[in-house]
Amino acid sequence: MTPDGVVTPWAIYPRFPNPNDGGATTVDSVPTGMAWGPDGALYVGFETGGPFPVGGSSVVRLSDNNGDGDALDAGEMTTVADGLTTVTAIAFDHDGSLLVLEFRGFLVHEDATSGRVVCVRDGAMEVVASGLVTPTGLAVGPDGALYVAQEYIGVIARISQ
Repeated sequence: MTPDGVVTPWAIYPRFPNPNDGGATTVDSVPTGMAWGPDGALYVGFETGGPFPVGGSSVVRLSDNNGDGDALDAGEMTTVADGLTTVTAIAFDHDGSLLVLEFRGFLVHEDATSGRVVCVRDGAMEVVASGLVTPTGLAVGPDGALYVAQEYIGVIARISQ
């Protein structure tokens, strides 16, 4: 953005087909979390818009491969994890593995304690923490522990790995 308010897109996310019957035919891609990866690329997590389809969220990798100042060209946006649900935050641990925070809960007709952290490593996903209450923020501490903000209960949880 320039000082006079002109916004220049660096990346634009496509809408995707609504997997549910009825309503809009497409769902918004809602970027909710970003982190610079150990490879120098920007990683972005998506919550999706309503109806928040189970398995509809993803994490993409953005890179300006051709040096033109954006990630708008073919091949500059690649999916690194999909099949996730209501992603709210992402981070990288000290080993360079991608950590994904899923809100889940009432948005997808589960109880409010269904939030979780998933580790994506070598293309495989492993749940490293579950039972989180409406989690909205994720950070990796200098001690390697995960710190998760839980919205409805006003708690920051410390999770040892």
